[in-house]
Amino acid sequence: ERSLFVQAGYDCQVKIRTGKGLFVDKLYGPYTPSNPSDPSQFNCPRIDADHAFTVVFRVAPQQRVDESKNAFIQCAILFTSCIGQRLLRVMTLATPMTTSLSLVFRYTDSDILYNVMQRRAADCVRARGLSAR
Repeated sequence: ERSLFVQAGYDCQVKIRTGKGLFVDKLYGPYTPSNPSDPSQFNCPRIDADHAFTVVFRVAPQQRVDESKNAFIQCAILFTSCIGQRLLRVMTLATPMTTSLSLVFRYTDSDILYNVMQRRAADCVRARGLSAR
């Protein structure tokens, strides 16, 4: 019954933008990036509250982490509603930067972190194959 009445967006275009010094490194989810060299933009036929994707960010190589500043991340989704309106939803997040692993793990959702680690491990196995050492 829930799947019949859940609000959804159709013909979605998703773009993830970051502040200076950050970039999108990898996209995990059932969607393929529009440009393989730029995982920050992808299309999906339908999205609702039960869909999820994971984005891994990296600090640009020439940048240093400034713990006195925030990192800004913005996700914009252009979609069509069920009545045919073209809508834009924008979500912006400002999060503190840190180099302290203890702070990272204190405020991290461990279930999500474990999920991302599994996906990264699967990528490594897919790229390198399994070999006994």
